[in-house]
Amino acid sequence: MKNAVNATSEPLKQYPAGALLRVKDICGDRKHGKPGLLPIVSRTWLKWVEEGRVPKGILLGARTRVWPVEQVLAVRKGLAEGLSN
Repeated sequence: MKNAVNATSEPLKQYPAGALLRVKDICGDRKHGKPGLLPIVSRTWLKWVEEGRVPKGILLGARTRVWPVEQVLAVRKGLAEGLSN
């Protein structure tokens, strides 16, 4: 699993500071072969949001929620540190 977190470093280059990410940006889009920033499926991310393990994000509309890239990177860093312990 440690390699899975490190293996997602390539997508970081495409997001500028202050970017807002949707779930498919965070978890990837298997249908279109797009890797995500985290090695988890979208249901896991949404469960973590419900449980309060990650920030709730910003609601843009009735069905659109986004997260600042900095928040997602902080979660990613926490996952990597947790795996190395």
